[in-house]
Amino acid sequence: HPFLDRIVAVSHKTRTDLISDFGVTPAKVDVVYLGLDERFLKDCEHVPPPNFSKLVIGTMAELITEKGVGDFIDAAMTILRQVPTARFVIAGDGPERANLTRKVEAYGISDMVQFQGWVTSCVDWLRSVTLFVLPSYEEGLPWSLLEAMACRRPAVATDVGGIPEIISHGQTGLLVSPGQPESIAKAVLRMVHDPEWAL
Repeated sequence: HPFLDRIVAVSHKTRTDLISDFGVTPAKVDVVYLGLDERFLKDCEHVPPPNFSKLVIGTMAELITEKGVGDFIDAAMTILRQVPTARFVIAGDGPERANLTRKVEAYGISDMVQFQGWVTSCVDWLRSVTLFVLPSYEEGLPWSLLEAMACRRPAVATDVGGIPEIISHGQTGLLVSPGQPESIAKAVLRMVHDPEWAL
């Protein structure tokens, strides 16, 4: 069959990795971006613009080390110093949940950070979020970021994997280096202090 010698990558970064790390012949690797379901996009049309007067900063990820949710919590501490009314929501679950919960408790911000587990409707969850953060250390082409942007949520994400193929820094969102909570906080605060630009 003519397609059996083809490999599909979800981003140009993934394609490059397949070629350099596994010695795959470049001519055999095609990039096919993930797409969002048409019904999801229709539902997104009914999501109102974010409300910056009631700041809710969210992330959605499996709670594993590679997703950088600990950095999200560290950034929350910095953000709360400037915007004490901000609230933070974490959608997702995983083996790091207990450690992350202990970190929130140690910081004394349990009232400001809510662990929501896996949500049944991404659209409804994004409706309640002002701004989306994806602090991952590694990614392919993340669905959660595509979904947040489809629902018109300003986004801050790390400059890893296929994320720079989704976000054009300073135009469609802000990119930060992974493992730098202060950079995450600075990018979020830039949007908070200039919501017209963020939208």
